Amino acid sequence: MPELVRSDVWILTAILMFDGNPIDMRHLRESADYLMRRALTFDEVSFGVPRLVAAGLAEVATDEAPRLAIRSMPKASSMVVRGPGVIDIMFGLMDDLGCRPYPEPEDEDRSLRRLPGLDLASWQEP
Repeated sequence: MPELVRSDVWILTAILMFDGNPIDMRHLRESADYLMRRALTFDEVSFGVPRLVAAGLAEVATDEAPRLAIRSMPKASSMVVRGPGVIDIMFGLMDDLGCRPYPEPEDEDRSLRRLPGLDLASWQEP
């Protein structure tokens, strides 16, 4: 299984904010921006979500067709330790999932390929 990177935890935290409910790409972009005050990139999501799925932390919500949506899995929810702030939760998840701490460089494994069903046009959909 590929190692998770910091942006994967950022994506996972945004997904976890929906308490197991599906989150579509627009809401994922908005939630991630709220968390980090920086927009997620298409590459971060299209390669990161498959790593989260492979780790058993997220799944594609097929009941939301035709919109692509993702939801957290119970394994991810059980890892969350509530802290005084969402950034504390993110850093706790980074530690638990073995991500390299800032500012260490990361090598992103893209061997699982892009998330099926996500293309640039659907990523940018309002």
